[in-house]
Amino acid sequence: MRNYQNTNLYIYPKHAPRGGWKGAVFMQIAVCDDSQCALSYLAQQLKEYCRAVFIPAEIFTYASGDLLLQDFTAGRFELIFLDIYMKGTDGIETARQIRERDAACSLVFVTMSRAHALAGFSVNALHYLLKPVSFSQLAEVFSRCPALTPAKKQMLQVISDRISLQIPLPSIRYIEVYDKACFLHTENQTIKTYMSLDDIMKQLDGDFFIRCHRSYVVNLQAVSRIAADDFVLADETHIPIRQAEKQQIKKRYMNF
Repeated sequence: MRNYQNTNLYIYPKHAPRGGWKGAVFMQIAVCDDSQCALSYLAQQLKEYCRAVFIPAEIFTYASGDLLLQDFTAGRFELIFLDIYMKGTDGIETARQIRERDAACSLVFVTMSRAHALAGFSVNALHYLLKPVSFSQLAEVFSRCPALTPAKKQMLQVISDRISLQIPLPSIRYIEVYDKACFLHTENQTIKTYMSLDDIMKQLDGDFFIRCHRSYVVNLQAVSRIAADDFVLADETHIPIRQAEKQQIKKRYMNF
């Protein structure tokens, strides 16, 4: 029996890609620490962070470097968190053996001391974190992770409360501007950012999103019907349509 646990995080089932989540790609993350308390804590932090920033992920936890190496194959994980001080094969040696088989996966060291920080450079570590790991530390890791570029994952990248968030485009219902801030409305929450609407529009898919008003952008996939002067969403939220281009905007929706 293999000594690890894994948890599938279906982060946003109500906003699945067309065709549903079947066949969708989930980020593969491994956490390795011989302290059960530290292992559980970091896994929970990752679950909560991924859920908060809409990253679909599958997390595997390992109680030793040896167990991780037994289960490891090239391409298996996109991101691995490694404690340095472990019994048996320590984190540095585990990282070296991983690098011999896989040059692409991102490695992050997690420890109580910076004593081995320089060793991380020899295995091209993505980051070096001090315990206990915070959300802001995870935000920095994920912002650097090559596997999570917005272009690859069809994400909108924004800064909210000084944290970089990557939001799947299908999860966004509409965006509104109010009092110099943009509010991104998803089914589960509203995210506030001080990025300009013009800058946000540059990241949106022009096939699905339309700026229907000076202060509003709507995801046409979220529109239930069209009224005289508004788009109407499934929950009866009304999104205004600017009068000057009303006919063109309505035609765009009808041809969608």
